[in-house]
Amino acid sequence: DRGIDVLLLCGGMGACVVAIYNVGIKINSVTNWEIDPEARWVLENFCKKQGITIETGQPISAPPAVERPPSRNLAVAGNVDFAIAEDLAGKKYDVASATCSCVHFSLVNANRGGFNAKGAKQYFSAAAMLSYAEKENEDLNYLVENVIMDEDDTEKYNKLFRVPHVRTTDGTGPNSRPRSIRSTMRPVQEKPRCFDTFQELLDKLYGEGKYFALVSKIDCLKASARPPGAVKRCRATGDEEELAIEEALLLMGFPVDWFEGCELEEDAKWRLLGNSCNVGDLELFYKSLRRVHMARHGRD
Repeated sequence: DRGIDVLLLCGGMGACVVAIYNVGIKINSVTNWEIDPEARWVLENFCKKQGITIETGQPISAPPAVERPPSRNLAVAGNVDFAIAEDLAGKKYDVASATCSCVHFSLVNANRGGFNAKGAKQYFSAAAMLSYAEKENEDLNYLVENVIMDEDDTEKYNKLFRVPHVRTTDGTGPNSRPRSIRSTMRPVQEKPRCFDTFQELLDKLYGEGKYFALVSKIDCLKASARPPGAVKRCRATGDEEELAIEEALLLMGFPVDWFEGCELEEDAKWRLLGNSCNVGDLELFYKSLRRVHMARHGRD
């Protein structure tokens, strides 16, 4: 009845929280370790609307800015790089996730550095915090999400994040990017929530017949800017138009009004979406958790 307590490591704007909420599990609190303040604002806005308590992870032993070398001159609030075990001491969590940056492993990044890249400490920090949270919380369920990597990095990643169930998304939806999700929760054997085609999305959002899709699938959203090029034609005017932020939100599984009340610049919205996980893919794991949660409380 109290709802579950959620720990996010490199949590972004909270795709995991939205997935948990969408499958019908009550959430009591969220602790978000995320250095991007705009990503935190978006999740805080959502939690406030739903009556969920939320806080930003605060490392207790981070050195003052004047003592940090220039290469480590990063924000402290929400930064897993500065976190130690004591930051989680005495705190109880039911569910945790680690959704670290993909830039160092992405196969489309010719300059990827893997675990040797500058900025790769976040993977080790998140893994250490996840391990400590598991020891402190006997029934902790957790999930780790990232891109599909080359064979060498995959082997190292699996050793760092030891979880029994792995699901690789195939990218068959109009923007369901191929990803690898590792979790203690066995995913349900269902098709992830998504639109089969971009035309189906347009008809759902605007009403059937208003737009004609020029493409069947949208290229992977990147954390840079709006995808270039026309993707739809207005039937009434004949004008060709680019992808709209509302369409991108639906492609990624977020509600169409996700950014409402956040007062973000357009570029920031595209950046946050490009850095996020696909909510529909995550829901398959939390549906499994929901069944376990109900059984434990006599509601199976």
